[in-house]
Amino acid sequence: MSNDNGYPVFQAETTEDFNDTEGLFEPASRQQDNLLGPRLTGDEEAAFTAQGKKRMCMVLHGHNPNPFQVFNPNSKEVASLSDYVSARAKGWMYWSPNYQTQISFRHAAIQVRHDMKGWEHEYDLSQTIIIAYSMGGLVARQLIADGMPFSQLITICTPHQGILPWIPTPSAGSQSMHPLSIDLATLNNHPTDRAQRNKYFFFGMTNTIANTWHHENDAVVGIDSALGYKLGIERTSKMDVRFPGPPKPGMPHTLPQDAKWAVPALDYALQFMK
Repeated sequence: MSNDNGYPVFQAETTEDFNDTEGLFEPASRQQDNLLGPRLTGDEEAAFTAQGKKRMCMVLHGHNPNPFQVFNPNSKEVASLSDYVSARAKGWMYWSPNYQTQISFRHAAIQVRHDMKGWEHEYDLSQTIIIAYSMGGLVARQLIADGMPFSQLITICTPHQGILPWIPTPSAGSQSMHPLSIDLATLNNHPTDRAQRNKYFFFGMTNTIANTWHHENDAVVGIDSALGYKLGIERTSKMDVRFPGPPKPGMPHTLPQDAKWAVPALDYALQFMK
């Protein structure tokens, strides 16, 4: 199957065992929690380009709904996504910054940019591949709007046009993702972001329960928002997750924190990491 743009529509069936990843891929060295500053993993020698600088893949985590935790506590999804890609793409450095999610994505981008200060001397940022889950996609787009050079952006279940309007927004971070958010409207109309959208690939999810009830959302983000239909994004794909019964709260939005549910997006990124 394919969507209107010719990109594939995937289907997947699930059971209650949502965390079984055994045999999917060979794990690489896991990224340590990045609470205070940047730590990178990878083969530094192999990562050097002909220009004498290193290539980087940045993997951004999503929003932490716990308002009492400033940072994402362990970024499990970052380790899973990074491991899948790093096992298949050698010669890259991998960075998974742990930014605050109880603040607007706009301010979170400032934190990430601060950690990258001076990196242009060591890294060829124009070759950077960004893989971003949920809120991380908005942080990535804000970084790009603020002038960060990059090669490709791949987002997974990101609320580019806002989360579902009935989702609670108790913090500035979640409020910045509301459909009526000023920060979101500003980003979606930013001229630099508009100019770079030919380098964006958006992946989203829908769900069907008991082969009967179909929902054009992932319980947090509507599929139109995840695929950026109002933004004119040409490269998109989606997956319909079929549940045998009522899913757990937040599913399937939380599923692609596990790499096996994000394979179409991750494989797309790997095309640019030869």
